[in-house]
Amino acid sequence: MRYHALIAILLPLFSYGQSPVSTASSSSVVGTIEMPSLVDMSISSAVTDKISINNFEDFAYGKTYPSYFKVHVRSNHPWNISVMANTNHLSSTASGGQKIPTNIISLKAETNNEFVSLSHLPKPFMHNVNDKIENTYNVDLKIESPLNYYGGNYDFNIVFII
Repeated sequence: MRYHALIAILLPLFSYGQSPVSTASSSSVVGTIEMPSLVDMSISSAVTDKISINNFEDFAYGKTYPSYFKVHVRSNHPWNISVMANTNHLSSTASGGQKIPTNIISLKAETNNEFVSLSHLPKPFMHNVNDKIENTYNVDLKIESPLNYYGGNYDFNIVFII
């Protein structure tokens, strides 16, 4: 009977001294972030001089125009630019004028070591070289020796593709 009396006295102490087991609770929020790939390119002529081949050295060796264009790219992902001419030939503005192949013109971005000659098909030209969103690059224009062609004015259209 002693044990029963002791249990009867201690049992309420054990039951009041214990607290219920707490459980962790969590919740979450689900959403979507819309983030499209953005890319923008603009080309500007950095030089106001007209392209001209007007002396014997230019005819013999060609002529380079440093920083003739500026290419400005804004993009939030890696990019590549190709370059091409819209036709196979430069056409003379004179009636019955001679056609000069577009590969007489070549371009070099400041990030490249070599000139890329124009063609009527796109050619790889430049790509991103850093993680910046906005970049501006100078582009040199080179005219190869037009030795076997007549004088005149010749039109061209250079297409940059990103």
